[in-house]
Amino acid sequence: MTEDFALLPGTQLDHYRITTVLGRGGFGITYQAWDDHLNRLVAIKEYFPHGQAVRADDGRTIVINEVDPSTYRKGLDRFLTEARTLAQFRDPRIVHVHGFKEAFNTAYMVMDFADGVSLRDHVLHNGPLSAPEARRILIDILRALQVIHSRNYLHRDIKPANVMRRPDGSILLLDFGSARFTHVDQEQAFTVVVTPGYAPMEQYSNNETQGPSTDLYAVGACLLFCLTVASPVDAFKRTIAIQSNEVDPLESVLSTIVARDPGLAELHEVLRWLLQSQAQHRPQSAGEVLQRLGTTMAVPLSAMNPSSQQQTVILDTAARRPDTVDLSGIRSIPSKLVEPMRLRLEALVGARATQILFQAIRSARNAQELVAGLGEQLANDPLRDQALAAITQLLVEGTRTTAGEAAVAAAPRATPQTASRSPVILKDEESSNLLSNELAKYIGPIARMLLKKRLAKATSIDELISQLEHEIPVDSDRVAFRKAVRTMKLLPS
Repeated sequence: MTEDFALLPGTQLDHYRITTVLGRGGFGITYQAWDDHLNRLVAIKEYFPHGQAVRADDGRTIVINEVDPSTYRKGLDRFLTEARTLAQFRDPRIVHVHGFKEAFNTAYMVMDFADGVSLRDHVLHNGPLSAPEARRILIDILRALQVIHSRNYLHRDIKPANVMRRPDGSILLLDFGSARFTHVDQEQAFTVVVTPGYAPMEQYSNNETQGPSTDLYAVGACLLFCLTVASPVDAFKRTIAIQSNEVDPLESVLSTIVARDPGLAELHEVLRWLLQSQAQHRPQSAGEVLQRLGTTMAVPLSAMNPSSQQQTVILDTAARRPDTVDLSGIRSIPSKLVEPMRLRLEALVGARATQILFQAIRSARNAQELVAGLGEQLANDPLRDQALAAITQLLVEGTRTTAGEAAVAAAPRATPQTASRSPVILKDEESSNLLSNELAKYIGPIARMLLKKRLAKATSIDELISQLEHEIPVDSDRVAFRKAVRTMKLLPS
């Protein structure tokens, strides 16, 4: 028996080749691997419960170590159930499983490989999040939970270490471990899964009612860490203090938030709601919190099993057969459509949407070639037709609007003709980077390309900022963007 339980680099699992270990947990080991068929990196999670198993001398087979075989098998079955469930989700905020297999007395799930750092490491390295970024991350986690809870599942281990922050600022919810992802079944007791500070009191018992409010408490604790860089007070300690008629120890932490930044008042009130000690006093759904924050989102069609989407995801006859729609007349792609197209693709094909779209845009001379380029890149994707239909519909509807706007702009005006104006010139490359990085917080990596286009047309810094603001879909984010850029020295002295 080998004492190093992780698979060695170079180990082959079908057409996947292990390259390195990404992380270890109580119930599994996660690896980075290379997909020899599709020539891309993937992440593979192996069921390997700590203390229950060891690795045989062949380097792959799992041997049960002094544990009841039925106990090991139950855990393995839960792991496979997790994989089957996650494979149904197509949400850009939830780690996507596109394959799983049982072999070598264990099981493996193959997931998209995502680049980024945990929210925990990001906050520890960079300090407390600003109000706009904390609000954005909160909304993203809540939207992911809408999808999860709509399938009657609970995550039960939401914490900063299980939330990945991608380079563009978007998040990915991770670690749906076999003991941490439990089907809501009122006839079956819950396994006890507790991360001190992030688990509410009902999670300390295997027969207490758990529901969406259980996850929402953890979301509140996660947000609290992001704003204070301090571990939240354990629910057990809070309960003892409250039952002893003492002051809830959480109060002293909450009171410091608004004192640090008055702009956090809204999040402060939401935190109080999420972190109520008793479940019935918390919000009962992620949608309630989104509504409180002034943003709502129905559970997307992409959250459903792809096989059940065929009759609902296509909205009109033109979109049903994108290859029959003539787009050659659309000779340029309005920049305002780029981010909506990216988001629509991301909901269907995951995090690779950005790279796929930008590659298609670079090689396309018109909208017809853009759709054809996307079709080639998505040739092996089961949701290819739905993705092309969605992009086709956006292009048709978006360019109608753009044409109408252009007609209005071209109408004769009773104003004197003015001389042509010179485009605005920023102070230096660093100023350009600062501005594009700030914009990227709200619309992602498309920011740099949009800034370049707007710089060529804007004739003043006010006009430039106004044009960039219009690329941001959320009103509060626009305000935050304008506030941030006003402090930047962008023009030459």
